[in-house]
Amino acid sequence: MTTLHGQTACHHCGLALSPCPFCGKPGQVFGCNSVGCSDTVNCGGEVNFGHWEGEINGVPDVHFVIEQWNKRA
Repeated sequence: MTTLHGQTACHHCGLALSPCPFCGKPGQVFGCNSVGCSDTVNCGGEVNFGHWEGEINGVPDVHFVIEQWNKRA
C-alpha cells in the first residue's frame, strides 16, 4: 500500500496541487481521496471524496481529487 499523506502531487502523473484558495499556503495530499491545505490548524480547507476510491482507466482517485482542488484555486 502506498502512503500518500503529505505528498504535493499525483503519484501517477505528477499533477501538482495548487496553493490553498482560502489562505494561499501549499496544498497537500491527506489520502487517496482527500487533499487540502497544509495548514490544518488555522485554515483546514479540504476536498474529501471519502465515499469514492479506486481507479478509472488506470488513473488513481487522488488525481481526480487534485483536479477538483485545483479548480477552486
